[in-house]
Amino acid sequence: MACSIHEIARLLGPEITDTELIDIFDKFLNDSTQDVRISAIKNLHIFLAEVPAYKREKYIQYILQTFNDAGKDWRTKQLLAKNLGNYVTLFDLKIVYKEFLPMFFKFCEDRVNTVNSAAATALAPILIKFKNDIQQMRAIIKIVKNNFRYGDVATFKRRQLYVIMCEHVMNQAPDIFQEYFMNDFLSLVQDRVPNVRIGVARTLRSHFKTINGAFVSDTLVNHAIRVLKNDKDNEVVSICAEIQSLQDFDDASSERSGASANTEMSTELFTEALKSTR
Repeated sequence: MACSIHEIARLLGPEITDTELIDIFDKFLNDSTQDVRISAIKNLHIFLAEVPAYKREKYIQYILQTFNDAGKDWRTKQLLAKNLGNYVTLFDLKIVYKEFLPMFFKFCEDRVNTVNSAAATALAPILIKFKNDIQQMRAIIKIVKNNFRYGDVATFKRRQLYVIMCEHVMNQAPDIFQEYFMNDFLSLVQDRVPNVRIGVARTLRSHFKTINGAFVSDTLVNHAIRVLKNDKDNEVVSICAEIQSLQDFDDASSERSGASANTEMSTELFTEALKSTR
């Protein structure tokens, strides 16, 4: 029942959920058996979507308690990290700033890759939440870049997390991505660690498969793909081989017309192109 009550709430809607299901759900959250409590927490965000906004705040204590009790239980932490972006959309700005933003950074620092990778997906909803508070949004972005993109602290594992963050910002908030992340993200096609470049290649491949991808026609993005297609790592090249960029069509057109297509874009040219947009 704890695993499925969120589905009942979704079927019955907010009014009946409010009058009939909240008390039952609360009993699951306070059950003496941990498995029951975790089962209820697992889909808490779906249940809360059917709960009146003014009644949601009390449920923060259950999220925080689960967070504090998780300790070395990476599965529970992964569960919370995975749903962090959903929680952000359900609560007001003050709660997100006070409770969920610290949780985001805490999870991103976790030693377990599945935990910090799940948490990285929450950056996009967080930035969207702060979209009307430009100063605060920029402050969050600065912290992210200082810890996951640049400097000695930004290890290759952190740069991989940065790629995940950028992927979700690119797809969920393209305007924020273009203004604050695009150049830093695309410059990672020159990263010295193959796994980081592989992450960039996978992100771009996924974006080009997205219907109406915002950056499919972007010149710099297409230049980045050209650079990756000439990468020295075979896996990077293999991933990018699945991407049909604008350059592919230009090359095909050039071949049909008898013109010689330039099959490689220099790293220097791409770097200058990035600098010129800053």
